Amino acid sequence: MHILVTAGGTSERIDSVRVISNISTGRLGSMIADHFARVEKVLRVSFIASKRSCLPKANNKICQYWGDTHQEVERLLEDILKRDPPDVIIHSMAISDYHVKSLFSLETLSQGMAQWLHSLSTTPSAQEIESYIQAQSTVDTSRKISSRIKHPLLLLAPNGKILQRLRDLAPNAVIVGFKLAHSKTSDELLDIAYRLLQDNRCDFVVANHVDEVTESAHKAYLLHSSKKYCIWSSKEEIACGIVKEVLDFNNREGKQPS
Repeated sequence: MHILVTAGGTSERIDSVRVISNISTGRLGSMIADHFARVEKVLRVSFIASKRSCLPKANNKICQYWGDTHQEVERLLEDILKRDPPDVIIHSMAISDYHVKSLFSLETLSQGMAQWLHSLSTTPSAQEIESYIQAQSTVDTSRKISSRIKHPLLLLAPNGKILQRLRDLAPNAVIVGFKLAHSKTSDELLDIAYRLLQDNRCDFVVANHVDEVTESAHKAYLLHSSKKYCIWSSKEEIACGIVKEVLDFNNREGKQPS
């Protein structure tokens, strides 16, 4: 069997030295890779992670790949899925939802926008405002931005959802997505996870509540497309449980390992 695991968190560049990132450590993903590598019938584990991610223990079954941005991770996935289609994809990486489209000074923007709005006879649309703002981006982001810009403003644009593409790229793989959410109840969290599962054609989704993930504890639900689920309360339990449930599911489905 070939297992593909993504872990850690991506970053998006602001300028040559600054980035927008998230707090994902990749610890759970690295543990999942460790546990899969211990399984006899698993022949190889492809591990895609950011450079600051926790790493699995050294094992000749594990091949590591580095991707720090949404674009880098997407290209790596496309290459691996085409070259060596996996039997299982564990997509635990926290992918940036946005990238920096442009950057400008608040002072410069406000002066120009006041004149522009005054010249209009009708209220501008959101698209017209975005186009105007984009045209005012005069800050060079290929180098370090000067700290003399007192109020820099960032215009963010959405990244594509990698999870949405996985089923088309790997039609026969067992796909496990991850969802970290704010929710009032466990039922609400499971509803959110099930929508993600359906929308992205996953076999499983690991659902976590933001307030239930800490250094010392980690409560998670593994939700199957049948709406059955497991609950675990530590990263070790989650990693072991995911491996067991995925392998059992793969056996029940009678899929032939690559």
